[in-house]
Amino acid sequence: METIYSKQGENAAVSQRELAGEAGLSLGMTNALLRRFAERGWIKLLRLSGKSLSYILTPGGMEEILRRSIAYFSRAARSASLYRDKIDDFVRGLAQRGFSTLVLSGPGEYDFLFDYSCVRHNLQFYKNPQGARLEGLLAEEDVVFVVAGFPGGREKEIKPAKNFFCFPENAKASRVLLSRILLDMDEEDIDTAVEKKAGTW
Repeated sequence: METIYSKQGENAAVSQRELAGEAGLSLGMTNALLRRFAERGWIKLLRLSGKSLSYILTPGGMEEILRRSIAYFSRAARSASLYRDKIDDFVRGLAQRGFSTLVLSGPGEYDFLFDYSCVRHNLQFYKNPQGARLEGLLAEEDVVFVVAGFPGGREKEIKPAKNFFCFPENAKASRVLLSRILLDMDEEDIDTAVEKKAGTW
């Protein structure tokens, strides 16, 4: 619906194929969703010619986009509030133990919270470094990588996703799984996780 809305603002007719491409969906899925949106009264189909259709949002469709946007931002604000203190406590603990740098590897839903806490506690912050910078950070002992992954080494059992980082076994840097920070774990568990090197869990 957001794609239809943006094209509507440009006064551009949009085909199902264009909608599917912009949304990253198959043409069949796009067709099914458009039919469902039309049934709910969120969009209208306009016939431009024999085979050519265009789609416009109805006022009900615009209200639905607004409702979903508000719900998304409310969830994001609750998550930020929930995790802010946990992340700040973790980063403060790193600074007290003499670490100089935190590297966030993986999806970045929480990067702004880590960045803010690193600034507060005088740690350098990097997000998904590449190439020579990544190699240099892995070789430093006062660096902690916060890695999106699974406890128990399960990351080796799955296909790596686009933003998934596999921590090398020969790294001097430490790592901790993001889930250990965000889930309710006591400080001793996190201390142990930071001290362990790759390949030991």
